This record gives sequence, structure tokens and C-alpha cells, in this order.
Amino acid sequence: MRGSDTGDGNSYRRFPVYQENETIPFAGQDEWNEKVAVLNAALPEGSAGLPTESPIESTRCMKEPPNT
Repeated sequence: MRGSDTGDGNSYRRFPVYQENETIPFAGQDEWNEKVAVLNAALPEGSAGLPTESPIESTRCMKEPPNT
């Protein structure tokens, strides 16, 4: 591929962190926040500017298409 990065590529929702009393307990929850810190750091630069959502709101977005 030729060209240079213009910085206007895709942005992705950040992986939600585990929050006690907000998130349903699950196997691996103790290691989850460390995993998502690495995954979120690897997202494209534009993704960092997206709003951070609660785990509940993130799940709603997975179920329902966003309003456009």
C-alpha cells in the first residue's frame, strides 16, 4: 500500500473495564482490566477520543444499533 496515514481511519469503541457492582461477575474478571488496558492501548489513535461508557451502556450498543 502506498500513501501516508491521514489519521481519519476507523475508530473503535474501547473495551469496557470490569467495575464491581456494575458488571456481572465472570470467570477471569480479576485479570480482565489488565487485558483491556493492553487492548485499548492498541486501538487507533482516534478511538481514544470516544466517550467511555459503563459496561451496561456498552452492552446496549452491542444489542441495539446506534441512533443515526
